Amino acid sequence: MSNGFYTGVSDEEAMEAIEMDRRWQLVLDCLDCEQPPFGKGTLVRFRALLMSKSFDRRLIEKTICMAQK
Repeated sequence: MSNGFYTGVSDEEAMEAIEMDRRWQLVLDCLDCEQPPFGKGTLVRFRALLMSKSFDRRLIEKTICMAQK
C-alpha cells in the first residue's frame, strides 16, 4: 500500500523525500538529517495503524479545521 492518497508518492519516494527534501524534514523535525528517522517498514506499519482506527481521517479533518481558523 502506498501513501499516494495524501501525497501522490510511493513509499519508496516518501523515504527518498525524507532524505532529500527539507520540507519533509521540517515536518518530521529532522532537518539536515543524514539518515531518515525511521525505515519504510515503520512508515507502512504506522499508516496501517492510523487507518485501522480512522485516525488518518481525523488528523486531516483536524488539520483542515485548524487551517480554517
